[in-house]
Amino acid sequence: MRNALPPAVLLAAAVAWAAAPVEPRRFDALDWKPVVSLPPGAEYALLHEDPATHGVEALVRFPRSYEVPAHAHSHAERLLMVAGRLVVTSEGGESPLRPGDLLDLEAGTPHGFRTGFLRGAVFHVKTDKPFDVLKG
Repeated sequence: MRNALPPAVLLAAAVAWAAAPVEPRRFDALDWKPVVSLPPGAEYALLHEDPATHGVEALVRFPRSYEVPAHAHSHAERLLMVAGRLVVTSEGGESPLRPGDLLDLEAGTPHGFRTGFLRGAVFHVKTDKPFDVLKG
């Protein structure tokens, strides 16, 4: 005995799938907002917030000649560089990040950021808990 779906159900599913194309969002059309917990100039575009944990995924952009002083977070965060260049400062020194670089920061790790005087930076950030900024 076969457990196949009737042809009418398969046809209806195929038509519904074909009628619902994927609509990408454009980078320049995202809802960019100021990051109020950082110095003026930083902006973010929220991509997703987990309703249970309030962890977020967002794009963040810093203008050129921008600096974020040493700070930490009460949770881990992951950064993926998208565009530009960002220098991460920490107790271990400085690390330049370029597009495609991935950085994992453990909870409580003091760090800062700076961009160059020629261009800013854009990166994707992901947290598993609500975003916060603790003074460094």
